[in-house]
Amino acid sequence: HTVAANSPFIIEGSKIQQHLSHCQKAVIIAATIGSNIENIIEKSFQTGDYSHALLLDAAATTAVEQTADSLEKNIEPMIAALGYKRIWRFSPGYGDWAIDCQPEMIRLSKASAIGINTTSSMMLTPRKSITAVIGLIPQTDPFLTEKPSCANCSQRDCPSRIPMINDQFRENTD
Repeated sequence: HTVAANSPFIIEGSKIQQHLSHCQKAVIIAATIGSNIENIIEKSFQTGDYSHALLLDAAATTAVEQTADSLEKNIEPMIAALGYKRIWRFSPGYGDWAIDCQPEMIRLSKASAIGINTTSSMMLTPRKSITAVIGLIPQTDPFLTEKPSCANCSQRDCPSRIPMINDQFRENTD
């Protein structure tokens, strides 16, 4: 897939190409909760307060994920007015989509304006940051827009299935 931009952005990887296969347009997003929390986490580790540091790190990860979730939901009225629906966001590093596209994701999303950059190994800084593509498909397209999960998977006897879902499934079939 190629994203139309001033210079074409070629997206490589079978999983991301499959994910975007029904899309006519895409939105590239970036989100961060900044670097202040990273400094607090680092100080907690340095002072030996490991539990506090781990809890803060987990909370920061949740915060940036919720921020990205909100961005996804906030674009829905705009895209619906244009006749589209969104599929779930997909970030570099998921599946076989290499992270070496991060500089282009930052450029296209203008993420540097909110302080997001990359390291030489293509990791985002601040660490609690996300870039992602959200595919837009026509509202009339029957393509499944829900993120795959145990809850919407048809493979009921999967050994990796979440135990609670397995228990509910067993109760409903007895």
